[in-house]
Amino acid sequence: MSESEPREGVTLEHELEGLERAVGALLDELGRLRSRATAAEEKHDRLEKSLLESRTDGSDPEALERRIQQLNEENDQLKSVIAEARERAMGIRSRLVVIEDETAD
Repeated sequence: MSESEPREGVTLEHELEGLERAVGALLDELGRLRSRATAAEEKHDRLEKSLLESRTDGSDPEALERRIQQLNEENDQLKSVIAEARERAMGIRSRLVVIEDETAD
């Protein structure tokens, strides 16, 4: 036996350990990629469902962008209406409190 034989065994063992670590890292990465792919597929399915429910043609991105803009404008208008209604309700509530105070005396 020469001195190189034990050294080759040590080197082979060291390289096998390195290979095991590399395979482990690849399996971890594969798991992360599978998780990301699953999440992306779920998001895609939700978006597809939303497109179908909205009856919007998803094949025309510009039309979709216009529809989104319209919906945002409608949303802003509705927020304004709600804010105004809330102010009116607070005014009515204040008047009722004053009336209750006056009738309680």
